[in-house]
Amino acid sequence: MEQQKLFHAEHLPARLAYQRLFAHLPTFQPPCPQRSPRGGRPLTDRNALLRALIYRALRRLASLSDLVQAFRENPALMEATGFDPLDAPPSVERFSAWLREAPNESLQDIRIQLLHALFSERAFSGRVLALDSCPIPSPVRENNLKTAVRDRFNKRRLPRGDPTARLGVLTSFARGDSRKVVYFWGYRNHVIVDTETELPLWERTEPADRKESPLAVPLRGCGHRISTPRRGGGKKCSGSWRRFGEPGPRYESRCAATRGFVARS
Repeated sequence: MEQQKLFHAEHLPARLAYQRLFAHLPTFQPPCPQRSPRGGRPLTDRNALLRALIYRALRRLASLSDLVQAFRENPALMEATGFDPLDAPPSVERFSAWLREAPNESLQDIRIQLLHALFSERAFSGRVLALDSCPIPSPVRENNLKTAVRDRFNKRRLPRGDPTARLGVLTSFARGDSRKVVYFWGYRNHVIVDTETELPLWERTEPADRKESPLAVPLRGCGHRISTPRRGGGKKCSGSWRRFGEPGPRYESRCAATRGFVARS
């Protein structure tokens, strides 16, 4: 005789699934910044803001306004991310301000702790790594072909809207062997990925004119450091990875002795 189920799908709200997911997320210390002596608006828990933005990425919400609207329609999600479900959700301006002011070092430390936890659980091995990059166009007038700009793609004339952007090339094969080349001002995001799980281990954003080959050895060294952490815990050695493009001459020489290959597209 088949045993009847004690719980059904309608008895398990989505709040429980997100609470279990966020239970493994490292926390900011301290959770709230120091209050200004001049007063100001009430402080918001930074860990709750981080969980809310992770929820937005998982659901692929297009904007922060969609995130705020989702919290208004479903207060249980606010409780899952750490907010008070009886209060109003944080405003779009609060989320936007946190994205601008959140220290990148703290976010990188959280990411490294999660990677160490996944490696300790044998979620990935890091035996085979792949390097890829994607273009990040900058929102400048030179990238808008509808505007009239003199010497639009002259690499010696930097755009005023983003002086750190550089001229890059994007090649695509839309139809068979026909190649389409597009120029753009911006950056490229280079990522080291574990090929077995497609888990990104390290990333680095550089101007669009930087080639991938000089970044291959440093990024590969950083990817292997994730999968072979030092003794004493990842938090102790994470400080030496913040300048992740410079793993050191000893490790570069060891990586240079290995062979790589370029996959065919």
